[in-house]
Amino acid sequence: MKKLVLLSTCALLTFTACTTTQSVKMFTNKTAEIYPTTIVQKPVVVDLEVKEKVTGTSSSNMLNVTIDIIKEQAINDALKKTNADILLDPQFETEIVGQNKTVTVRGYAATYKNFRPMQLADTLYVRTGASALLYAQNYTHKKEVSNYLAPKKKGSKVVVGVLGVLGGLVLLILIVVGLGG
Repeated sequence: MKKLVLLSTCALLTFTACTTTQSVKMFTNKTAEIYPTTIVQKPVVVDLEVKEKVTGTSSSNMLNVTIDIIKEQAINDALKKTNADILLDPQFETEIVGQNKTVTVRGYAATYKNFRPMQLADTLYVRTGASALLYAQNYTHKKEVSNYLAPKKKGSKVVVGVLGVLGGLVLLILIVVGLGG
């Protein structure tokens, strides 16, 4: 009987001593709903200080790494070399040999300078409407785009798109309301 009590006590101590514990940490944040009509964002204008032309390279031989990821890494490499904020007019050269993918990017390094609220005079430099949409798209035929946006020869009328005029008016009204408020 003593052996049974001793054996069961040892078994009980063994099972309770070898239990695993699991620690769970929970983090909560206070949140508030944001309604679009209650947020007013004033436009901010910044100057770009364009530096020299720079080159960056990245490569990978992993199957799950896409060319887009390698392009981003090449841009980061170029920006780190000059301590720049943005790479202007990036030109990519891609080489794939077997599983090894290499991307080289060339562009102009630039840094942001002189952050300031948008003034009425700054609206002359903001593209609106159809020309902004055309400019924002990634065209490979720059000559075709520049011919479309270039002013016509003397004597011919410059046709302004309805979207451009309306977009400019809306932007001007927003700036005037923002400056008045």
